[in-house]
This record gives sequence, C-alpha cells and structure tokens, in this order.
Amino acid sequence: ISFKISQVFSQPFNITSFFWHNLLKSFKKFYPLTKTHYIDVKEKMEYLRKHINNNKIIINTPINNISNYIFNISIPSINGETIVHALEQKEIYVSTGSACSSKLKKPEKTILALTKSEELATTSIRISLSHLVTYNELDELIQTLNQL
Repeated sequence: ISFKISQVFSQPFNITSFFWHNLLKSFKKFYPLTKTHYIDVKEKMEYLRKHINNNKIIINTPINNISNYIFNISIPSINGETIVHALEQKEIYVSTGSACSSKLKKPEKTILALTKSEELATTSIRISLSHLVTYNELDELIQTLNQL
C-alpha cells in the first residue's frame, strides 16, 4: 500500500514537530515520577545495607556520592561468576560487572579502582535496583546472600 503521510493526517505533516510534540508529552507525563522512583530506590539501597548480615560479604558501594541504582558487593572466598550462577538457580539475576564488560574474565575496573583489591574486584557482583524491584525480592536476595 502506497500513500503519503499527509494523506493520513488532515494537515501537512512535519516530522520534526511531531517528534518534539510527543517527546514533550512523554516528558510531562513521566518526569514527575522520577523523584518518587529515586526516593524508592534509595530506600531499597539502605534496606540492603541494613539487612545483609553475613561477615563474609563486603559492601563495595560507598555510602555517599553514588548512584542508588547499583549496589555492589564482594564475597572474597567465592568467584563472582560462581555467586551469579548460585543466585540464578533461585531466579535471582545479578551480574559481575557493567553490561559492556560482563563477558570479560578480568577484575571489575571500577571496584579495583575503588578498593585497590584485585580479590574484591574479581569476587564482586553488581545488583541493579529500580522502583520495580519489590521488597519480597530483596528479602529473598538477602536471605540467599546471608546463607552463603
């Protein structure tokens, strides 16, 4: 089927104004939620810090000047990939690093720079948080990590 865009609309169609109009509409709808989502994720980060009670676990994520959307821990006696696979068996999905370097077998650069420890950098896991993560899911993660 062949037709001109202007035949679909009653007025001449301008793709640029169409794009900006929809972008601004989306921004108006979703931007107010960002503060609510940020507060929710920050509370979940604090919840994780408070409830991980395993002396083997080292929390690599600093307390200040951070993104509350990424929580990083290390368990020095267990390789990060081993932790990832153990959690996968319980349908808990985490990673050993950023998405662009997750297939590499090298120490996580950010954790190495932060801790100056190759052991912590190779045994770290990255837990991504969002407003969609539930407290039940966090409790299951915490319980599993505390049992390692």
